[in-house]
Amino acid sequence: MSLIDLSYRFGVGIIVLNKDKEVFVAHRYNNGPGTETLQAPILEEDQKKIKENKTLDQFEHKNLPDLRDYLWQMPQGGMDAGESVEETALRELFEETGIKSVKILKVGKKDYFYDLPEALSLKVWEGKYKGQCQRWVLMTFLGEDSEINLEAHDIQEFDAWRWISPNVLPDIVTPFKRDLYKNLLIDFELV
Repeated sequence: MSLIDLSYRFGVGIIVLNKDKEVFVAHRYNNGPGTETLQAPILEEDQKKIKENKTLDQFEHKNLPDLRDYLWQMPQGGMDAGESVEETALRELFEETGIKSVKILKVGKKDYFYDLPEALSLKVWEGKYKGQCQRWVLMTFLGEDSEINLEAHDIQEFDAWRWISPNVLPDIVTPFKRDLYKNLLIDFELV
């Protein structure tokens, strides 16, 4: 079976902003699904950006995984039958982060696609999909950081989290999601 024969998995992506307009990102749990990109070398263009962009190293959190390993992302997940986009976004956000205190600001009007590298598509989702089709939801976080609990669900997807400036997002995600994240920044007016 080739990638051309495979379809896209439909799901949602979630942009959570705090009161300072920073974006919530989480680090894929080490050796969990989707972390196969951990072994990817840091691209030369990213090495240059890292040296120039000191914001990547100016976080107050301590003992967190390196921002430069490409395993950071915003929460996302698949839709269950009969769920609306909003219901899915709220469920997935709680399952992955423990966050409940949010207000939905905007549901995107278009779908965003990304393809997995072929080797990865054969490992993720039992090889059924070549990538994802996502509808993104923008939310504001109304709670305190103490509400965030990455162990809220039986299957832990993330091992660390932080708030970052939106402009840093494309530099810390896996390269095959980079264009999608750049488009989100423009479409949701985060730049």
